[in-house]
Amino acid sequence: MIRYLKIYIFIIFYFSRGSVYATAQHIEIKLQENTIKIFFNYTSSDRKKSDRFLVTEDGSNVYIFSCPQTLCFPMGSAYYTNPCSKINNGKKCLIFAVGRKVRLNNYPNMSQYETIFNQKDSLSTVRKKLKKLGFVD
Repeated sequence: MIRYLKIYIFIIFYFSRGSVYATAQHIEIKLQENTIKIFFNYTSSDRKKSDRFLVTEDGSNVYIFSCPQTLCFPMGSAYYTNPCSKINNGKKCLIFAVGRKVRLNNYPNMSQYETIFNQKDSLSTVRKKLKKLGFVD
C-alpha cells in the first residue's frame, strides 16, 4: 500500500511541475552590425567549449560568459541569462552560441555544418553564414 502511495505521489509531482526542458519557440532574431562584429571577435579568439555567447532578443546587445576555471560544469540556462538581462537593462537574453557553435533551436535553415564557426573565418564569412542562417537581413 505504501509503495503504491509513493509511486502515486511521484507521478503527481512529476507531472505537476513545469518542464525543465521547455519546448523551443521560433524567435526571430536579427543581429545588428555591432553584434555581428562582437560575434566575429568572439569566434576569432581562443574559446573553450564551455564559453557562451548570449544576445538580447532584439539582437542589439551581447553578453559573453567565459569560464574562469580550468574545469567548468554546465549550469541551467538561467545561470547565464540572468546576468545578461541584468547588464542589458532587463532585456530578455538567449544563449546564441556555445563555444563556436550556434545553439538556437527551431531555425529551419540550420544544418549541422553551417552552425559551426571556425577561428580562422573572416568577418565576411561570418556575416554570410549568419545571413544564411537567417540572423542578418
